[in-house]
Amino acid sequence: MTPEFTKWAGFIDLWKQENLECPGIYAIAYSRTDLSGKSFKYLESIVYFGLANVKGGLSGDLKRFYHTIISAHSQHGAADRFKMSLSQNVNVWKDKLYVSVMAFPECDIDSETPKSLMAMGDILKQEYTCFAEYVKRFKKMTMFNDKRWISRK
Repeated sequence: MTPEFTKWAGFIDLWKQENLECPGIYAIAYSRTDLSGKSFKYLESIVYFGLANVKGGLSGDLKRFYHTIISAHSQHGAADRFKMSLSQNVNVWKDKLYVSVMAFPECDIDSETPKSLMAMGDILKQEYTCFAEYVKRFKKMTMFNDKRWISRK
């Protein structure tokens, strides 16, 4: 059974999400409307779907994203693209970022058992399912997953 996305949380409150130590998928939205506490749904304001399948899980990848957008150090490619597209003053837009996560707690990234390897495949498939669902609804790829945008970097 595929896990579900959590409710949206302000990016600065993302650490309140559950299972961040697990691998999984995350969605980042940039919205002038407060999404905090609202159930996840596909919104045109989603700018990025990310995959966290390394040690540290969702927490590690989201920390790299966060530290890239608030500092001069690059730790996350999509966060770099995000910063390039907006004002360099993080205070202008930090309250407009929201995150929702889909954790896969049954996946052990340190294990090479068939069960864990299948779970890793499920996570990757789910990321592409998110891309497909977004494109189906909005007739375009999310801004920072769009290969045309990435190639301009």
